[in-house]
Amino acid sequence: MRDGAARLEARTNPPPGVVHVIECDDIFASPGDASTANMSDGASKISLDLVRGMPPLENGWPTGEPRDEESAPLSLQARLYYEGCVAKGVWEADPDLPERTILVGRQSQLKVDARPGFAASGSLEVIRTFERPKRVRLDVYLVPLLEVAAGERKADLHGLVLELQRREAKKYLDMSGREIARAVQRQAVDRVLHEREHEACRPHLFV
Repeated sequence: MRDGAARLEARTNPPPGVVHVIECDDIFASPGDASTANMSDGASKISLDLVRGMPPLENGWPTGEPRDEESAPLSLQARLYYEGCVAKGVWEADPDLPERTILVGRQSQLKVDARPGFAASGSLEVIRTFERPKRVRLDVYLVPLLEVAAGERKADLHGLVLELQRREAKKYLDMSGREIARAVQRQAVDRVLHEREHEACRPHLFV
């Protein structure tokens, strides 16, 4: 059931067999305002009951890793089809949402809006599940976002970044030639695997 109105605080669980898809306005950041650093670009939330027991997926296929029926992925990359609309992005599992509820960001996730009077069944096409937080690398795109979030503590952030760079440099300086060669080889393998993740794949459908 598509819904673009009410507040989440007033929500109750939908009737059995019904999934509420609630369209919400995205959260945008304002330059220079650290309080708005938490953006929702391409990301939203899905109720925990809808993903509980979902198998770990990679490129639309089950990885074969076991999944306890009571556990769930942290988040998932997916396409959502509902009442003639198409949304895509990342959804985070949220235990505080009412059961059978999916939030969709109007500006960043909703890609195709339905024609008036169009009716269609819905499905969730899961591309990938994320089981645990991943390590990230600092780059020219991430540092400005961290600077906005740091606000008046920007100098502390710069000191932290420089210290991380020093530690990384020292690690390589302490390596032997053979260890450096192995590290470079691992980075090359990681790049190949990353490129393969973005190749065309057959998604896994949950209807």
